[in-house]
Amino acid sequence: MLVFSTGGEASAQSILPKSKSDSLWNIWSDPNKPDTSRLKAIHDFAREGYLFSRPDSAYYYAQMELDFAEARGLKVQMASALNTQGISYFFRGNFDSALERYNQSFARSEEAGDNKGMANAYSNIGLLKKRQGEIETALEYYQRSLALNEEIGHIKGLSTCYNNIGTILLERGDIKQALEYYHKSLRLSEKQGDKKRMADTYGNLGIIHVGQGEKIQALEYFEKGLAIAEEVMNRPFMASAYGNIGTIHNELKNYSKALDYHERELQTLLDLGNRKGVASSYNDIASDYEAMGDYQLALEYCNKAIDAAKAINDKATLGRSYTSMGLLLYRLDSNDAGALTFAQQGLSLSTELGFPEKIRDAAELLYAIYSRQNKYKEALMHYELFVNMRDSIISQENKKELLRKQFEYEYDKKEALLAAEQEKKDAIAAEQLHKREVYLTAATVVTFLLGIISLILFFFYRTRTKANEALEKKNSEISMQKEIIEEKNEHITDSIRYAQNLQSAILPKDEMFAKHFEDCHILYRPKDIVSGDFYWMEEFDGKIFLAAADCTGHGVPGAMVSMVGFQGLNKAVLEEKLTSPAAILQRLSDHVEEAFEKSGGSVKDGMDICLVSIEPKTRTITYSGAHNALWILTQKELPEANLREEDGNWRMYELKADRRSIGGFMDAGAFTEKQVQLNRGDRLFLFSDGFADQFGGPKGKKMGSKRMRETLRQLAISGIISALESTFKDWKGDEEQVDDVTVISVLV
Repeated sequence: MLVFSTGGEASAQSILPKSKSDSLWNIWSDPNKPDTSRLKAIHDFAREGYLFSRPDSAYYYAQMELDFAEARGLKVQMASALNTQGISYFFRGNFDSALERYNQSFARSEEAGDNKGMANAYSNIGLLKKRQGEIETALEYYQRSLALNEEIGHIKGLSTCYNNIGTILLERGDIKQALEYYHKSLRLSEKQGDKKRMADTYGNLGIIHVGQGEKIQALEYFEKGLAIAEEVMNRPFMASAYGNIGTIHNELKNYSKALDYHERELQTLLDLGNRKGVASSYNDIASDYEAMGDYQLALEYCNKAIDAAKAINDKATLGRSYTSMGLLLYRLDSNDAGALTFAQQGLSLSTELGFPEKIRDAAELLYAIYSRQNKYKEALMHYELFVNMRDSIISQENKKELLRKQFEYEYDKKEALLAAEQEKKDAIAAEQLHKREVYLTAATVVTFLLGIISLILFFFYRTRTKANEALEKKNSEISMQKEIIEEKNEHITDSIRYAQNLQSAILPKDEMFAKHFEDCHILYRPKDIVSGDFYWMEEFDGKIFLAAADCTGHGVPGAMVSMVGFQGLNKAVLEEKLTSPAAILQRLSDHVEEAFEKSGGSVKDGMDICLVSIEPKTRTITYSGAHNALWILTQKELPEANLREEDGNWRMYELKADRRSIGGFMDAGAFTEKQVQLNRGDRLFLFSDGFADQFGGPKGKKMGSKRMRETLRQLAISGIISALESTFKDWKGDEEQVDDVTVISVLV
C-alpha cells in the first residue's frame, strides 16, 4: 500500500544534537530567563527532539510546557503545548484523545486571537478526520485552515494546507486538482527551505506517478523524499517512504527488496506507537508474502491487519484488508465462501469512503468470484464498476496534466535561476553607478561648503550676541511660567483631595460592616489620590447586599465612573426595589450606559463587579458577577462552584463571573446568578484585579490569581486575615503600585 505521509505529530534519547539539546534544556531550567524564552526552549526540546521519534516522551515534555504556561496565563503557549500533545496522541493511534487536545488548543488560540494557532488546530483536526474516513469533514477543516493562513500570510501553513488538500483530492480521484495543490506546496516548501514538507510532497507526487503506471518515476520521488526525511531524522516520514518504496519494488517483482523495506516500515511504526500505520504495514507485508507464494504467512499478516484496523476504527485500512483477505482466500480456493464475504465487505467500506482505487480492486475480485460461480449478471455488474474506476484513475488527461505540471515546475526553477543571475548583474552595475554619483556629489558639496563657511564665521559673532540677549529674556519668562504652573498644580491637587473626601464619604462605614458580620477585613488602596475601585453595602428586604467594583481606569477618570456606579446600585436596590443580583447588575449596566449616552457613543466607560446578596438567617448566598469572580473558603462541598485549592478540611471555591462588563459597549447577553448554601464560619472574598496584577516578590513578577488565592486561604485559615495589608506591602516592596486595590473578606 502507498502511504500518504501528511505531517503535523520516563524519557528516551533526543534526536537533536547533544549541544542543541543541552542548550535548550539549560534555557528552560534557568528561572532568570524570560518566561517566553523558557517556554520556546521546552517547546523546541519536545517537538524537535522527540515528537517524530518518541511521541510519548514529547507528550511528557509538552505537559511541562502546558503547566508553566497555565500558571502564567499565556494562552498562545498553552495552545502550542496542547497541539503537541494532540500530535503525540495521533502518532500513537489514540484519535479520541488527539481530537480532545486539538479542540482545547483551538479554544486557547481563539481566546488569544491567534489565527496561526487556530489554523494549526484546524489542519490537525482535518488530518485526524481523514484518518477516520470522514473525507468531506477533513476537507472542510483543511479549507478553514487555508483561509486563516491566507489571511495572515503564513507561508509554512499554506504549504501544509495545499499538500493536505491535494491528498484528499487524490483519494477522491481528482488527479488534476491534486497535482495543482501538490506543486503549490512544493514551491512554497522550497522557498522556505522546509525539508519536512518537501519530503512529504515528494512522496505524494510519487503516489500520483504510481497511479498512472509510471513506477520508475514514482520510485525517484519516493527516494528523494526518503533522503530528506533521513537527513532531518523525521521518523514518521521515513516510515512512509519505506512503505512506498517497498510497494514499488513489489510491483516491479523485486519481492525480497519489497519485504526488506516493508519490515523497516513496520519496525519504525512500532517504535513510534503509530497504530494506524502498523495496520497498513501488516497489509504491505501480507502482499509481499503472497507474491512470494507463502500464503500461510500472507494470511497471518492479513488477519493482523484486520484486527489492528478494527481496534482503532480505521475504515480505509479495514476496507483494503478485507479485499486483500478475500483475494488470498480466492487464490487458495476459488470456491471459498469466505472470499466472497470479505470481498463484499471490502467493496462496501471503499464505496462508503469514496476511494476509486480501493473500489476498483474490490470490484475486480468480485468479478472474478462471480464469474467462477457462473453468476454472469453479478459478474458483469462488477466488471463494469471495475472498468469505470480504472478509467477514472488512469486517463490521458491526467497523464498530460502530470507531464505539464512537471515541465512547468522545471521551467519555473530555470526561470527563477536566470532571473536571480540577471538581478545580481544589475545590482553590481547599479552599485558602480551609484558610487560614481556619490563621489561627484560629495565633491560638489565640499566645494559649496567651503564657499559658505566664511560667511557662517562672519555672521557667527553677531548672531551669538543677539542669542544671548534673547536667552536671558526667555529664562525670565520661563521662571514666571513655572510659578504659575506650580500654583495651578497646587489648586488641582487640593481639588483632587477634596474629591477624595467626597469619595470616602460614600463608602460604607466600618460600623455598618460590624453590624452585619462577625469578622470583616477590607484592603482598599487607591493607586492615586482618588480611586477607580469602590465597594458598596446596603440592607434591604431582609438581605445584605455587598459589592466590590473596578471601574475603567484609575485616578480622576476612574473615580468619576465609580460615582456613577455607586449611584446606579443605590437606585436599583433602594428606589427600584430589585433584589436579584443579576437583575441589579443589568439595571446598573443600563444606568451606566444612560449616564454616558450624551457623549454620542465616544465614551466607553464601565466597570467589572462582584455582587452578592446574603440572607443572614439561612446563610444563603446569591452571586452575580461581571468579570469579577467570588471566592468562598468553606469546609463544605459546593458542587455549584469550581474547586480551586484544598488544605486539610478547608476548600477554596470559585464562582465564575459572566464574561462581560457593566456598560452598553460590552453587552453580551443577560447576566446570570448562582446560589449556594454556606455554614457558619465560612468566608467570602470580593476583590478587584489590582492585588493579583501587582508586581513584586523576590523576582519582580505578578502576584497572579493562583498565588493570591493561596495567600488569602493561608491567612484566613491561620486566623490572621488582618495581616492582608502588610502582606500586600511586603509583596509590592519597592515596586510601583500598578492599579487600585480592593479586597473584602467577610465571615458569614
